[in-house]
Amino acid sequence: MERPRLLLPMLSLTLLSVLSTAQAEPAQQIREGRIRDVLGEPIVGARVEAHRLGRIVARSASDAEGIYSLRVPHDAELRILADGRATVALPAGGELAPRVHHVALEEAARVRGTVRDDSGAPVAAVAIMLLTGDRSQCTLTDAKGEFELAAVPLRAATVFARGPGGGCDRTLHIREDCSLDLVLEPQRQAGCVVRVKGLPQATLAGAALRVFGPDPLALRGARLTLRADGTAELPFLRMGLVQVVADGFLGQPDAQFVGPSSKTLTFTMAAPNHESLTLVRGHVRTAHDHPFGNVRVFLRDRSHRELGAVTTERDGAFRLPLRLGSDHTLRLGIRIADGWITDDQVTVHDNCTWQLRSAGGDEPIELLVEPSVPVQTTVRLQDGTVLALADLVVGDPQRPQRTLLHLHTDRAGSASFGLPFGRHELLAISYDGTVCRATVEVRTGGSDAPQWQRVATGEIAGTLRLPDGSPLPGVELLLVHADLQREGAANSSERQRVTVVTDRSGSFRCRGVPIGGWTLVGLHDTAIANDACFVASDTQSVVELRRAR
Repeated sequence: MERPRLLLPMLSLTLLSVLSTAQAEPAQQIREGRIRDVLGEPIVGARVEAHRLGRIVARSASDAEGIYSLRVPHDAELRILADGRATVALPAGGELAPRVHHVALEEAARVRGTVRDDSGAPVAAVAIMLLTGDRSQCTLTDAKGEFELAAVPLRAATVFARGPGGGCDRTLHIREDCSLDLVLEPQRQAGCVVRVKGLPQATLAGAALRVFGPDPLALRGARLTLRADGTAELPFLRMGLVQVVADGFLGQPDAQFVGPSSKTLTFTMAAPNHESLTLVRGHVRTAHDHPFGNVRVFLRDRSHRELGAVTTERDGAFRLPLRLGSDHTLRLGIRIADGWITDDQVTVHDNCTWQLRSAGGDEPIELLVEPSVPVQTTVRLQDGTVLALADLVVGDPQRPQRTLLHLHTDRAGSASFGLPFGRHELLAISYDGTVCRATVEVRTGGSDAPQWQRVATGEIAGTLRLPDGSPLPGVELLLVHADLQREGAANSSERQRVTVVTDRSGSFRCRGVPIGGWTLVGLHDTAIANDACFVASDTQSVVELRRAR
């Protein structure tokens, strides 16, 4: 007769365990977009993987239009792969990550090589890093001194080799599968070795180094992956700042400087504990001193590394324990869709306004916010066609050169957002080059529905070749409208500049180019001769570019 009495506590414990597990699961979100090649054509069957804590948690593939869609945890990283293409990684962006992300997959090659010392003997365990644009790939040489890197984009590249016997660097432009013979120079200083301790293997697989500073590695925004032993090689020539990014862990120290004389950096990672945390507290109020409750406040460090987020109480109060740097300086942000921080020094980033403040003192932080007005729109042409998954840009009426919001429409061509008072210019760009503009007046009590008008556009296409006529792939070209070259004419709600990349045959193309004069230049390559063209409505302008060898 006693046995039935045991069922209730057993069931209670089971229920609590289930609820605890459910609460530990991260929030889910839909992430979608279009996968194209560099000429804008859809790639069918591209594989999309969501990675979290070292394992794949979701998979999908692009359809006949190149569209992918999958539900993933908000802290998952997406990796997009296709045969013969360079893999693209979309880092987890937390709550502020864009729901729609379009990807252009570049053609790729395989790079093999052998590393020897100055006597000709192969050298094992040499750290190899290949840098192309903002991407890095790392590996080690085997017992025969050989290495191999797959899916390397066809671009200008720098290969760094660092080992106990010296180092060497090699620059090249990858145009096809290639093989490299590298010889270590004893006098070449080895790179700085970063050692990361305290990470479980599952977390280590998704951890990376973020680099800031004047070095080309930092300027390209590279995120360097760690090897299985928790180490990475930094081939720095100038000063830089290094941080370790790992889900659920904080580094000690938080960041370290590295330079030509640096040999080793060590980070010890640990989950945050309450003894090392600073309580960040404050209030969010309107200019009329009304509390602004139920709004998300985002907190980041100076470099915009995410620290956390909190929802204000009904009285506008918020509290969040955080691990802060020694100066206790952080950035507090409010989504523009919710409100606008009323401060002369406010910055705009990731569709939020941000204010730099110092935390941890006796006085709470006071944020003054002007609530935004909801705006809803469907980007629809006069023939009824909607622009699905289109890029949507909202300009700043006070500073036309600044973008307030960069959003996307949904599958139905609709978008919902919030804006501060004023007259705003909107720009929508579809994957097929269709460009539309609209104006919305935001005032007390609401706003009118934006009326979209199609913009007359054409197309710019061409090829980039070397003096001998051979094509040059993987080069970024900047297209600049003539209006942008006039002082004070910059306007983020007009398509005045576009970046394109050449393919394996050196070809490039940009659809949806507003009519008028355009100048083409190499974005990072001054050896490319500038050229100009005039774009007329519904026509293609062809440009032949040359690069001095």
